[in-house]
Amino acid sequence: MKRLNHRGFTLMEAIASFVIVAIVLTTATILIANGHERSVATSRQVDAVMIGSLVRDDIVEAAVYADVDAWLDGAGKTISADSCDDPGSPFSCGFFTHAADGIVYDTEVIVAFDTPTASSILYGVIRFSVVVTYYGDRTVVVEGVICDD
Repeated sequence: MKRLNHRGFTLMEAIASFVIVAIVLTTATILIANGHERSVATSRQVDAVMIGSLVRDDIVEAAVYADVDAWLDGAGKTISADSCDDPGSPFSCGFFTHAADGIVYDTEVIVAFDTPTASSILYGVIRFSVVVTYYGDRTVVVEGVICDD
């Protein structure tokens, strides 16, 4: 029986090693990239919630129930950075200028006032939603209420 001298790797062993290393590195790269993307998206979501809360608080502090009720005139309305300069609107464009992490959330914010219902009129409340779009097409909705004092 003849003994073979094994001092190195065969070509097949070397190729198999390279394939395994390539698969492991590709998988690790994909996992790192996905983790980074999720981290950035989560950070942007936190920023969007903060911006939505700031806009909601600005609206609640600046709004006078009677003025907003007269402006709505029994219908729901939506305002954005593009439509906030409407002469009949009781709101200024000031709350569309909030920024977080160097990003100004102006065109990403939409405020939607609900159509008044019988119960909202009875209890003297106006409901609205602040919708903030972040990280592409993801959205955060922050609800708010304007009360008749």
